[in-house]
Amino acid sequence: YKGITEASITFFTCTRVGQTYVALLSSSIVCYVDEWNRLAALFAVFLALAIAAPILLVWWTRRIGRQLVQKAHLTEKTGSRYGVLYEQFRPKFIWFHGYQISRRLVVLSVFFSLAANGFVNILPLALWLVCFAMLAFHLFCRAYKLMLYNVLETASLGGLLVISTIFASQAGTTFKVLSSIVIMAVVAGVIVSPIVIKHSKSLVRFCRVARRKLSARKKSAAVNGD
Repeated sequence: YKGITEASITFFTCTRVGQTYVALLSSSIVCYVDEWNRLAALFAVFLALAIAAPILLVWWTRRIGRQLVQKAHLTEKTGSRYGVLYEQFRPKFIWFHGYQISRRLVVLSVFFSLAANGFVNILPLALWLVCFAMLAFHLFCRAYKLMLYNVLETASLGGLLVISTIFASQAGTTFKVLSSIVIMAVVAGVIVSPIVIKHSKSLVRFCRVARRKLSARKKSAAVNGD
């Protein structure tokens, strides 16, 4: 989805180079000429799919949610195949995955449209407002069933907000880049740490069981030897 969305938006986002306009998707694509017009129909379909996908997902998951509220029967096939799209969210926010997908479309649209039209000065502020809105909406909804997932989502969006704040500041470029790398590393560590802890505990339990089995075999061998 991200690849199709980015390709579609950057194809229709043209920037002026000299006397011509070229697509951000590739500088070899000259905009508003016959070849671009022929490709535009194909990329328009891609862009329509990118816009429709989160809308349809929200509609479909809300339909699933109404069935759950009404205690209607959901087939085991539906739950096993599509449950990953809604089971982690609270019933009230069963549609949240569609919203999460649409965030990518919004961020990419804001970034490429402002960058291509020369509004580089307001780009950091615009991205900061988008990140702030996403974080505020998440904190308002707290859509996940598990508190851990809500905390991880807060850490992820909070990291993006801090990075956008740094880039909106008057700090030097080197400081912005290095601090952003550090923040992304810290956020990645926070997100990955529950998985690492979970697997570490599983490994410890496995080692304990293996040690007990080995000890039992040694005792059994000693008894048989006697």
